[in-house]
Amino acid sequence: MRRIWCMTGISLALAACGGKYVAVPIDQELTEQTRIAVLPLNMPEKLSVDVQDNKLGLLGTVGKITVIKGKDTKRRKFTETVVEQGYRYQDNLSTAVTDQLNTSGLMAEFVDFRRTRDNILEAVPPGKFEKRYPDRFADYDFLLDIAVEYVGYAANGLSKPYYPTLHIRARLIDSSSLGTVYESRIQYHAYDNKGEEKAIEADEVWVFKNFEQLIAQPDRAIDGLNAAIEQVLGVMIADMGL
Repeated sequence: MRRIWCMTGISLALAACGGKYVAVPIDQELTEQTRIAVLPLNMPEKLSVDVQDNKLGLLGTVGKITVIKGKDTKRRKFTETVVEQGYRYQDNLSTAVTDQLNTSGLMAEFVDFRRTRDNILEAVPPGKFEKRYPDRFADYDFLLDIAVEYVGYAANGLSKPYYPTLHIRARLIDSSSLGTVYESRIQYHAYDNKGEEKAIEADEVWVFKNFEQLIAQPDRAIDGLNAAIEQVLGVMIADMGL
């Protein structure tokens, strides 16, 4: 078992304080003998459909309520539409993680692990890393923690087109020291860059001119989400030096 002592306290402290995001580049060589325990991904239960920079939110309380209701309605309608096609993004994303890692030459597999809880009722929310990493996976070299911040479709403003959108955080943990040896924030169709995120411009082939077109073409919408998944994971793996 390789022992890696990579102290990243300064970088993580900066990120945790809500300031500019600072990535942690990997300085280890991953090989075909590298074994990675993939923690169950921390993913939102439902897809999102959102309008960024929605000016209606500036119209006082009524405007804010209108924005919230509109967001919830679109999320529900879109989720129902793709579920009717038998699509669960959680399954596709989870499968793609191990498939791409193994195709890159690593030995990666999901492990049985239950995420810790913030309080009695709520689990660690989507988009957040695990708070306490387990020390019981000594047969692996690393633990991989992936948290999904946003998944679905998003428009950059009112009357703007919708694009597939996927924002994730990825962290690689040494299984012995439980120290962070790699961390990244990767955004397909980025709109809230805060520092050293890796941004992927959305492919025009997946553009939907409005919400009505989006829910009218569920198969193409699903293909767009899957394309975003493949590209985000491809950037993560390349960032790891594979």
